[in-house]
Amino acid sequence: MSRGHVAGAALVGMLLAGCVGSAASSSSAGVSPEKVVLGQGRDRTASQTAEDWVTAAEHVAVVTVLRETRGQPSTAEVERREGMIGRQVEIRVDEVVWSAAEAFPRSPAMIEFQVVGWVFNDNSGAGEHKFALRGASRLEPGHSYVLALDWVDDPCAQDPAKGRWALLGGRGTVPYDGGVLGAGEYEGNVFTVAEAREKWQRKDEVTAGLRDQMVGATLDTLRSSLDAATPRPAKAIESTTCDRSG
Repeated sequence: MSRGHVAGAALVGMLLAGCVGSAASSSSAGVSPEKVVLGQGRDRTASQTAEDWVTAAEHVAVVTVLRETRGQPSTAEVERREGMIGRQVEIRVDEVVWSAAEAFPRSPAMIEFQVVGWVFNDNSGAGEHKFALRGASRLEPGHSYVLALDWVDDPCAQDPAKGRWALLGGRGTVPYDGGVLGAGEYEGNVFTVAEAREKWQRKDEVTAGLRDQMVGATLDTLRSSLDAATPRPAKAIESTTCDRSG
């Protein structure tokens, strides 16, 4: 954000548009897939192409999710016996793969994000299930990922160091368990590279996104793709209103 791109700062994270059903996705051999409720979300920035990444991100990094803290449903949700429960995840940055030429600030060592958690419905007897955004990783403890990290300025502070780190859209996260791009947690279940290719890799290079192209590739390949991409021209920064009520 401090480099001049807007990066959808009016949207904090990915906005949920409601649950649209459930799915039990593929899983590693011998491990039963867990039922996960999937919902649609609206991306806070574009994240499909290498150009999207280098336009919006300050850094691209290998990270490991260390732990999660369960949130609380609202009073209204408790009273109506259905709703959503969020999470806070603590993430360690293991390696910086790429940085913008004028990246600010430096890549952090640790980051905390508010992310989706669970949905519950005690009226129907459905109980509680993990919730994930369709087409995106959930960010679960014990798993590694490659994340595109955007710095969002705080509209209530003149000091640019008072902002926060944010994710791009759903395709700005690539599973990276065992040091293999594409292997790991996706939509709340664990995928091998072969399963990831079957699930979400597009074969047509014209329509394939960066994440799709990187399944089974190396970090050097990803770095080369980012180095070769040209950021879009910076847009004029839109004025935002300071709101401390949240």
